[in-house]
Amino acid sequence: MGTFECFKSVTSLSQIRTRLSLFVLVKQLKLARRMTSYKKTLLQNGDLLFVEGNGSPDQIGRVAIWRNEIVPCVHQNHLIKSRFNKGQVIPTFAMYYFMTSKGREQIKGKAVSTSGLYTLSVSKISDLMVPVPPIELQNQFAAFVEQTDKSKLVIQQSLDKLETLKKSLMQEYFG
Repeated sequence: MGTFECFKSVTSLSQIRTRLSLFVLVKQLKLARRMTSYKKTLLQNGDLLFVEGNGSPDQIGRVAIWRNEIVPCVHQNHLIKSRFNKGQVIPTFAMYYFMTSKGREQIKGKAVSTSGLYTLSVSKISDLMVPVPPIELQNQFAAFVEQTDKSKLVIQQSLDKLETLKKSLMQEYFG
């Protein structure tokens, strides 16, 4: 008698692009996943996602925070998920640490290059060290970063509007 495998249709995160601390969803696929794979790759709010492979040592291990943009959602194998005990490490704090020169040095030091492709593994990501200041300081940092990101977004939207207005006026004046 054969074994029965249960499948679940779920949205899978296929590609991401990280830009500063912003998470940009590039492509999503609807896939049928085995339940064992589904449970292993299911994303939760606050998960850090690391890029697993890249041809450039400067791009390997780019990191972003999953903020439940799609629920439920799983990730594919070119991303490595890291989940912290949020009572000890705030994901925003950890992500920004891995964007510093010390965090990047750790990531680059763990990356292995074969045939010009740098790769990371789950175990190498698990070995990364994060400084752990008191949770109150991490929360203050996360609040400051959130406010800064909101301000940057408002400014960028204003710049985009001004650029559109400039193009419109140039078209009107110069044809």
